[in-house]
Amino acid sequence: MSSFFASVSSSPNVVTLRIYSLPPPSTSPFLSFLHRRILTPTGMGAYHTSLDVGGYSYTFAAGGGIVKTKFVDPTTTSDVIGAGETAVFHSSVVLGETEMTGSEVTAVIARLRSKFGRDGHYHLLNRNCNHFTQTFATALLLQECSKMKGGVYVLKTYP
Repeated sequence: MSSFFASVSSSPNVVTLRIYSLPPPSTSPFLSFLHRRILTPTGMGAYHTSLDVGGYSYTFAAGGGIVKTKFVDPTTTSDVIGAGETAVFHSSVVLGETEMTGSEVTAVIARLRSKFGRDGHYHLLNRNCNHFTQTFATALLLQECSKMKGGVYVLKTYP
């Protein structure tokens, strides 16, 4: 399995969604019970996501805003997602490929920082890691789709 992740991370154009399981809350016995006994067994647990492209992982978390880190095989480590919380790797989904260069990806991230910002912009239901990865993946992959059709870029502004 490690060789798969190494080969994916070495291809700079592959856009990969990483999904991590969040631990049950320890502060509330009821929420802990709900998470362990009902949500997780039915596939409705709490999840954290990040997006890999160009050898880097990008995520958005409370306390850190948009964070860029060098790609690390998620099967060998946990992902720290802000405020000392650790998520456990669950799965990966290759979403597609982009033709963006590293500097173009950096420009997309700079633009997304204006929407997602720092800690004060995080909201558990309205602006979280899943919203970030969806918006970032859309920016990376819709540009590619519009190039393939040879027309005007489908995604002129984002988010």
